Amino acid sequence: MSQSSRIGLKFPQQCGNDIQCYRRVINDYRKSIAMTDQDVLFDCREIDFIRPLGVNILALLIRSLLQQTSRKIFFTHPSDRACRKYFEDQGFYKEFRIQDNVIKAVPRSTSVGLRRIESFEPLYLEEIAEWLNRNSLLPDQVIKDAVKITLSEIINNVIDHSRSSIGCYISAQAYPNENRLIFSVADLGVGFLETLRPEYNDLSKNEEAIALAVQSGVSSKSRGGNAGAGLDILCDFLKHCSGHLEIISIDGVWRQNPDGTSSTDTIPFSFPGSCINIEFDNQKIMNISL
Repeated sequence: MSQSSRIGLKFPQQCGNDIQCYRRVINDYRKSIAMTDQDVLFDCREIDFIRPLGVNILALLIRSLLQQTSRKIFFTHPSDRACRKYFEDQGFYKEFRIQDNVIKAVPRSTSVGLRRIESFEPLYLEEIAEWLNRNSLLPDQVIKDAVKITLSEIINNVIDHSRSSIGCYISAQAYPNENRLIFSVADLGVGFLETLRPEYNDLSKNEEAIALAVQSGVSSKSRGGNAGAGLDILCDFLKHCSGHLEIISIDGVWRQNPDGTSSTDTIPFSFPGSCINIEFDNQKIMNISL
């Protein structure tokens, strides 16, 4: 098949932690789903900077299309050497084995390597805890343990309720020069609205479903357990340390800002799942007390 007949999914030069960066590539991905007789090219040549959300989205789209065995998936590496090294260190090439030769990547102390999670993995949660210990200025072990438990509840909640056939992807990165830590988890599941509507049939908007899910005690009885497990605790924690939380589900967005206020929004396209992005302010986190 000639290169011209491939479907191209081109990633932008700056792959930030803003979902709007990925509007074009997500729209092109949605178009490619129905065209199962054509190969797909993931074009990452122009990327010179990528945040955890971007790594997760790239991994999700590749893994999703790999399930369609009737076509081939191609990949062009970032031209920027530092960006390509970041892909290596994050374990991206190990996850997808894009290169024939073995790459001996050295995980960065500031990163939690890209990981696909389909079930509860205690060892991976320990990696997250170690990442927090290395890179955060959390003042004592009790608070560190609380954050670890909260993040593990969120991960387990995604696994239990997303109904995604490929699980979820997680990545995290510390940015010492910015005094920030970013943690991102994303899936290609059914979304908050679909999960909660059987028990809350008056819901009609994705952003309303997210806002409901972050309230303490909200449940999805049809799936068992708490549909927002850990989110209400996380919201309270982030209020104390001027952190930022953003939850995206399909076209709905819910945000908790560093000043503790929250807002809802919509995006002008449809993300095929949900993602949770957490940002810690590493200077303000030192003053927290529980």
